[in-house]
Amino acid sequence: TYLKAFEQRLTVPLILPYVLAVLSNIVLFFIRPDNIPLVWLIVAFVISLAMSGVTGGLATPVYNRYKQNGKPELQLVQRLVSINILRLVLSFIGSAIAIYLLVLVIAR
Repeated sequence: TYLKAFEQRLTVPLILPYVLAVLSNIVLFFIRPDNIPLVWLIVAFVISLAMSGVTGGLATPVYNRYKQNGKPELQLVQRLVSINILRLVLSFIGSAIAIYLLVLVIAR
């Protein structure tokens, strides 16, 4: 089915960058340049955890109900869209922080 093909195709492109981002955030706690404020690393890490929590705790159960039904129901689709907007906002904030930290490192 379309959903199975979709899941198989997107697993690595979605999970790998997230895992690498979290791991790099953890590594930065230990090799942080002096001009990188620790508070921004903590905020970036918390946002990563929040994205994981939203995905696992909110999106996955709704998506699984969507898969079980076999057809899209308006309420489930609307819920997924709402959750994805939250994930998009968290991702945008995390990316903005990463760009800010990168600028600090380059401007050093």
